[in-house]
Amino acid sequence: MDAEPLAAREVHVASDLQRSALGPGRAAVPRGVRVLALAPLERVPENRGIGAVQVTDAAVAVSVVGTPGAGAATVTVRVQGREVGRALTAPGSAATIALPALGAGWWVGEAALDPDELRADDRRLLVWRVAPPAQVEALPGAGAFVAAALAVLEDGRRVRPGTEVIIGDRPAAGSKASVVVPPADPALLGEVNRALAERGGRWRFGPVGTPGPIAGTVAPERTPVGRRYRLEEIGQDGAKSRDSTVLARVNGEPWLVRDGSVLLIGSRLDTAWTALPATPGFVPFLDALVNRLARNEAPVIDAEGVPRVEFRIRGVDTLGATVFGPDPRESDLTPAAPGLARDVLGAEVLDDASFAAARFAGTGRSDVSGVLLTVALFLALAELGVATLTR
Repeated sequence: MDAEPLAAREVHVASDLQRSALGPGRAAVPRGVRVLALAPLERVPENRGIGAVQVTDAAVAVSVVGTPGAGAATVTVRVQGREVGRALTAPGSAATIALPALGAGWWVGEAALDPDELRADDRRLLVWRVAPPAQVEALPGAGAFVAAALAVLEDGRRVRPGTEVIIGDRPAAGSKASVVVPPADPALLGEVNRALAERGGRWRFGPVGTPGPIAGTVAPERTPVGRRYRLEEIGQDGAKSRDSTVLARVNGEPWLVRDGSVLLIGSRLDTAWTALPATPGFVPFLDALVNRLARNEAPVIDAEGVPRVEFRIRGVDTLGATVFGPDPRESDLTPAAPGLARDVLGAEVLDDASFAAARFAGTGRSDVSGVLLTVALFLALAELGVATLTR
């Protein structure tokens, strides 16, 4: 618009003015520019979409979003093209559908709705990994809460006794996967740090840190931590290819890190250190530690984009996946109020007749497209007549 040489300038907006598309920002309308917006239909189309899918414990939870008031619809879950279950779900609710027993490996499926007003959101892909339960051993230094949680996981067949993953207050010998918590006796901290260094670790326990809430997706968000040690990274100039990831923080400082085959936690998993063992999320947290994080497996991540699945691969190992799909907010087709459209777009919101009459009327100009079409028609007829007479 700023580059347009004409003195009279207009912008015509023909859109459904979807409420979810108008954010908190405002359009910077240049001086002298008039913005006209065609008012949306009074009747809001009913639409439903798959908002999210999550696989847990051999079942998939499917959340349905859409226009408020839209009726329920059938959600169908398919795995490799084969239907495995159905459920009736309305926008704002979720359905849980059991998955069949599957072999070990990564699986791709989809949750789908019957076609409706907006087709792009009627289908969402889902990805999950089936793996045998981890073989876990808890050393005495792990604490009573860890032992109790592992007993629950063993009863649910989520873990088995074994030495694939060792949980304790010092790293396991060799290259076995270890979940390491600080020792109860501070005098043993130096010994534990030396053991971590002998394994080639880049992280160690540092000085005492300040209390604060846990931030991250691995542990329940905002869980209080009363006692902790800071986790410090050393030897940053060497072994750059070694896997090292901060998985959770407290007060912006690392609280849970993955350092190769070692998971280091800044607090003991005890209520004297953190409220985490007393929360309902503690058993799922320990499940994620031993079955996913200790195996160096990343979570499945949702992202906005053209529907597809991208796997994260290192060598011959698949470490995780990203599932792309539409923004769930797009499924709500409720139009914005005229006042919101005026505030955000700087537009005059007009109905059909007013919009047609107002175009180019602000400066005494008119739409000449009809005149040009009439002239073109006459020219075509004249050409036809001349061609006929000259034959």
